[in-house]
Amino acid sequence: VNFYRKVNYMERKVEEMQQGVVTMAVEAYRLNAFVKSLVPRIADERFLKRLTNQIARFAQMFAEGLNTAGLEWIDVTGNEYDPGLPIEPINMEEFTENDELIIEVMLEPVVKIKDSTEIIKKGIVVLGGKEK
Repeated sequence: VNFYRKVNYMERKVEEMQQGVVTMAVEAYRLNAFVKSLVPRIADERFLKRLTNQIARFAQMFAEGLNTAGLEWIDVTGNEYDPGLPIEPINMEEFTENDELIIEVMLEPVVKIKDSTEIIKKGIVVLGGKEK
């Protein structure tokens, strides 16, 4: 009985740690997207190059950290909208069911178990009309 309690406790702790990693992944994604949005506003070429390199390094290192934790994030920005995607559009009411839509902005990424179809957290997106 004591063994099963310990196993149950460990399973709960793993789930709690996984949720903590998911929260960090979402916030890191949001921060990275915000910093990227600042790049066009920077005039100092040396600083711009350094910032661009730092953004790329951060994204790579964070992806490696998620990989180590057995997770990965998915960014579907620019893809056609499909109701079957693991995302939650925040502006769906702006469109009709006949509109062809694309995912314009990914506010929060999809987080899933690596090498699996198991979604831990749905992404949050802004949709836009597809240009014809």
